[in-house]
Amino acid sequence: MQLRGSKKKILYSILGFLLLFTSSLWGNVRADEALKDVEMVVMLDDAHKDIQVQLYDVTSSLMKFPKDINESTEEHLRRYVTEVEKATIDKSQWHSAISEGAAVMYDGNIHLHVPLAKGYYLLIDKNAEVAPTRMGAMIIKQPLRDENGEIMQLLELFPKFEKNPILPDTNEPPQEPKVPSVMNGALYFYKHGLTVTGQDEGALAGAEFIFGKRKDGKNVYLDLAGNWGEKENALVLSSKEGTGAVSIRGYPLELGEYFFEETQTASFEYDLSDDVKHINVSIKSPEDIYIDGQKMGEELIIFNQKLKRRGLLPITSAIPREMLPSTGEEWTIFLTLLGYDVLIYTLIIFELRHQSRLNRRRQAAKNVSYFMEEKEETNG
Repeated sequence: MQLRGSKKKILYSILGFLLLFTSSLWGNVRADEALKDVEMVVMLDDAHKDIQVQLYDVTSSLMKFPKDINESTEEHLRRYVTEVEKATIDKSQWHSAISEGAAVMYDGNIHLHVPLAKGYYLLIDKNAEVAPTRMGAMIIKQPLRDENGEIMQLLELFPKFEKNPILPDTNEPPQEPKVPSVMNGALYFYKHGLTVTGQDEGALAGAEFIFGKRKDGKNVYLDLAGNWGEKENALVLSSKEGTGAVSIRGYPLELGEYFFEETQTASFEYDLSDDVKHINVSIKSPEDIYIDGQKMGEELIIFNQKLKRRGLLPITSAIPREMLPSTGEEWTIFLTLLGYDVLIYTLIIFELRHQSRLNRRRQAAKNVSYFMEEKEETNG
């Protein structure tokens, strides 16, 4: 049976639509399977700032977890989480989705920036099996879409905290939470310059620092890979243009004593004596950090002071930001330089006059000699 022209057009239109729909659907599937950068923010209250989390890809494990015939996907996930919290799930099928130190604490919350593919991910408390109070486990499906169908790349998570049912009830009073032994956040301060009279010149860019600690009686320094070793392999940190910020982040640091060492000033005009270039750091807890004796914060400024033209000005490496009183040294320097200029000008004038007198004498001697020679020729 042959189709008329109009029927053929309709059939071809339907086939074209189906082809486009299939291509679009396949494109969405491929997009869902690709890695997507996702930022997760675990919102914490003041009582649980010491929580440490871990993210696992549990897609394979969840697919092998038995599902009842009449059980919905949501019920299946909830039952899986319950078994996780009872510590009855085989973890051999779990795969870590973040590297060590990828979970960073700042603004009072935990931030994870990770690339995730399509699947199911489990966020758990690292200390869930030993802590008396733990964060409830959470299943996260990827990709997660918003009400407009767009893939969500920022997830704010509000965990629940509960008494750990795994631990036996000893009827003992609750203990104070332990201070974490590792600081995962950033260390930072701001580098400013001072004039010779002690006035703040603002941010200094280009000053260079290395970060170290004492170990076995000698200094060791942090390198790019996060290891501690020789000074020549140390990670170099530079103060930023515009702010003078010097920061180190992404390296887990145990609580204890460290130091920044300034290896190069912003310019040759600034002091780099031993008491200036060594900046002590004391990490008492992730929230209690002191740099050069000052508590770390937005106003922590460490100064480099300009050198005098005659020797060194006594320096303190970190002083308050208030303006220091003027001592009149600028006028002294100006008058001294003016005196040098007058002395040099006088010496130049004296030398020019001396040379002029010598030239006149030489010319007069030449004239006499020439006259005598002509006279002798005439007499001869």
